[in-house]
Formats: sequence, C-alpha cells, structure tokens
Amino acid sequence: MPTRGLAVAIVLLLLGARDAAARGYRVAKAPAGKPYSHVVTLRIGPFYVSATHDREVCQYVQLPYVKGLTSCQRERADAPETCGLPILGYEIRLGGGISHHFILWAYEGTVDGAAKFPAGIHDSQACLDFGPADSLHTRQIGNSQSRRLRALLPEGLGQQIRAVTDAGGTPRAIGLVLNAHYIGAGKPTKGVARVKLFVARPGTIRAYGKLIFDVTGSAFIDVPPGTVGTAGGVWEVGGPSAPIVGGPPQNDACVLFLSAHMHKRGVRFTTALADASGTRVIYDAGDWEHPGTVAFTPPRLMTRGMQFRYSCTHDNGVTTPMKLGCELEPGVTPGVPLWKTFAVREALDGAPRSCATDADCTGIGTGRCVPANLVFGFTGNDEMCILPGLYYDAIAGAPAGRECDLSLLPTL
Repeated sequence: MPTRGLAVAIVLLLLGARDAAARGYRVAKAPAGKPYSHVVTLRIGPFYVSATHDREVCQYVQLPYVKGLTSCQRERADAPETCGLPILGYEIRLGGGISHHFILWAYEGTVDGAAKFPAGIHDSQACLDFGPADSLHTRQIGNSQSRRLRALLPEGLGQQIRAVTDAGGTPRAIGLVLNAHYIGAGKPTKGVARVKLFVARPGTIRAYGKLIFDVTGSAFIDVPPGTVGTAGGVWEVGGPSAPIVGGPPQNDACVLFLSAHMHKRGVRFTTALADASGTRVIYDAGDWEHPGTVAFTPPRLMTRGMQFRYSCTHDNGVTTPMKLGCELEPGVTPGVPLWKTFAVREALDGAPRSCATDADCTGIGTGRCVPANLVFGFTGNDEMCILPGLYYDAIAGAPAGRECDLSLLPTL
C-alpha cells in the first residue's frame, strides 16, 4: 500500500491535471498488472509547418520532484548516489505533417539554469541554442523517426532522468526538453508530438540503459555537386570520448540494438562489427526515412577494443535533387564540412543557406543560388551520419557467458 505522503502527492498531481496539461505534462497511475507504476504524458504542439521549409522546435517542460515517483540510488556500489525519475521505457506518437524526428532530452543542470528556459514553443537547431548558457547539460533519453514507437526495456533494465538540483545538490525538479523536427510537405500543415514515460516500480531496476548516439561521422560529410560520397565513424569500447556528445563505454558493454540516422540524400547506411575474428557487416539500410533497427537477443557483448564501424553514403545530384545554396564568395562553392568549420571558428554548422532561386539569397553573399557542397546541417535539406543504439554496462566478474545476465545483479 502506498504511504500517506505518496497518496497525498498523487492526489495533488491528479487534482492539478488540468493545470499540468497546460504546462505540457500529465501524470496518471498505471492500470493494475503493468510493470510500471505511473505514466507521465508530455505533449508539444500543434505548431505550424510551412509548405516548403523545415521547422524544428523545442519546448521545456518541468515536472515537480515528487517523492514516490522519484528515487535516489547508486548505479554501482562505488558510484555516487543520483536522484531522478526512473523509467522503464517510453512511447512516442507523432501527428500532423511529415515528421523528420523527435528527441526527448533531460536537462540535468541547476534550478537557476532551468529558470532561464523560455516558456512555450521556440524555433531552434537541435535545441543547442535554446535555454540557459548551460543548456549543453542535456542528455538524450529517447528518439523516434517513426510515427509511433513504443520502447520498453528488458526486465531489470531502466533509465534514470536525473533531477534538476539547487546549488547544494538537492533535487528540486525533473527538467525535460521536447525537440520536434518536421519537413515541409508541399502544403501548410501542423506538427504535434506526444510522449509517454513509464515510471518504474520500486525495486525493479537492476541496471541503467545508456544511449549510443555517435555523431562523429557527420563531421566528415563533404559531397561536391553532382557526386556521391561516403563518410563514417567508429564506436569502439574503450575508445575516446567526443566533445559535447560523450563517447562509448570504457569497459565491456551489452548492446541491445543499433539503428541509423541520415537525411533525404542519404542512400545507404551500413554498420560492421569488428572483433578478433575479423570484420563483418551486421546492418545495411537504404531507406533514410524508415531505417529500421538491428536487435541483439541476447544482448551483444562488446569487450574492450571491439568496434562498430558505420558509414553513410550521400548522393548530391546524381540520383537525388542537387543541393543548392547561397553563394557567399564569387566562384567559391558554398558549404563547409563540420570538421573544418568547427576547427576554424568553433561553429557547429557549415551548411549554406538553402535556396531554390536567386530571390531566396537576397542580401546574402553574392545573392546567387548555386550548386552547393552537401555537408552536415540541422535541416532536412542538409545531411547527418549518426549511429543510434542502446547498451548497458556488462557485469564485472560474471561467469563467462553471463556477462549480460541482469538477474545476477541486485536491484538498485
């Protein structure tokens, strides 16, 4: 039976459901027999999407830190205690026009930082220019390119959305950033996204799942007009961490699934597994919009030195429409790859302004709309090369063959 304090907290949340919905969330108790205790529903939109242009928007939603829904625990015996909202998975539903992606981010900063997020829906690029100066203190919780995705983790596995804290480190709230990206569909439309978070019952989580989101391949996309080019990256257990996005685990890992992320000129994504026995392709996708996943049952044990080598093939005008961009300097093809623009001026986007005619380039550079290099960019008219997936830390000291057996672990 719930404690009186928890019961009161739940009643207060439910009585305030109408106000909470206006703030972008709702909390409800789960039906009996479910492996989760509560469902937190988040919503962004509807918002306007033009006929011809992408629109990417962000919204900050803050949940109260309510004991009973939230909890504190150590990920390992030697790890510091962290507090937050434990979840067993999520469901994402995308409505309206053509969705490019939806990403749910957790803001893991301070209450002072959280107070600087603007209210409502705001246009942004990957939410990097949205909110406080420490808005890079965000961690991806989940994402979807499909109109509906329901992802429940295996028994014993969960995720923790860490709490926003005060200056003394005391947990005060749960901060979430909803990031929706829609593509112009030839006529004006609207976008809307709804997320359900399934809150874990006490004493059910034995380990935390961690996202794979390797973006290094994006830095090397550089395809001149009228050509096809390939870029890629390596996710290696024990390998280096990349700035901002982090990196692979330093110790053995159990991988649950892998997927792919490209934009509309991406024509092929492959991933190969490299280990002591050699290198072999384990994933090959040619549909950028619905790339699918490769799932590992049981989880794939990746020991130090093992790699996922992924590559993206992009077509800039051979079998796809050529990328056009506003010319900045006479005779210089617009579009600079990410590795070069970041090294020179620490910019995260060297993609040219997209255009269809010279009229779209009025006041920009030479004012001409010309064939452009296809490089990394945040819009659907530019490109990305990202390896998404999910893993958890392998169990140290486990018998051979049981390194990924969660039943060996105590609950957190």
